[in-house]
Amino acid sequence: MSELLKNKVAIVTGSAVVGREVGAAGQEPVAFVVPAAGVSVEEEDLMAYVAERVLPYKKIRQVVILDALPTSAAGKILKTDLRAQL
Repeated sequence: MSELLKNKVAIVTGSAVVGREVGAAGQEPVAFVVPAAGVSVEEEDLMAYVAERVLPYKKIRQVVILDALPTSAAGKILKTDLRAQL
């Protein structure tokens, strides 16, 4: 799913999707995105873009806009840090 967001007409330079716990239902996807410089990104537009291309249970339920994704020294995205922001 994060690849779909990165390919969105070069308006997103980085993205990651993590699961948020929702009780008995399990998890729901939440996207963290870094917009390209000088680009205004609407959360609803990104959610609609992904919803058209994935199965209903994979639809993004929330979009969080960040200046940069947290990464390790090796360049891996620190999803535990992202989950902590939820």
